[in-house]
Amino acid sequence: MSAEGRNAEYVYLASPYSHASAEVRQARFEAVEHCAHWLLLRRNWVFAPIVHCHAIAVKYGLPKEFDYWEEYDKAMLMYARAIYVLCIDGWQESKGIAGELEFAMREGILIRYVTKRGDDYEVLAKP
Repeated sequence: MSAEGRNAEYVYLASPYSHASAEVRQARFEAVEHCAHWLLLRRNWVFAPIVHCHAIAVKYGLPKEFDYWEEYDKAMLMYARAIYVLCIDGWQESKGIAGELEFAMREGILIRYVTKRGDDYEVLAKP
């Protein structure tokens, strides 16, 4: 691995997902996918559980609620150097994000918030 790769930031990208509407879940997936793309272009190596699991959940009928995914999410989050929370509609009410943030605080994982600014994003220490 190059020195540049060793200095890259490995982040867990949290975002709201659960919703009664399949259209809302799809829109949330597309929003986090776009943000993950933006981070990857800047060589921020990102794991986004919604990007990784949405298609699998839809295709195979897996549960869409945090209660099912909590153990998986925490297993992935524990290795991240930071958690980035994508601040889109529903993030403040998200049971999943609340659980992920609680875990991150307990484990001393850096917390940052990502907001969309036009076609760009901004990473902030506070929302």
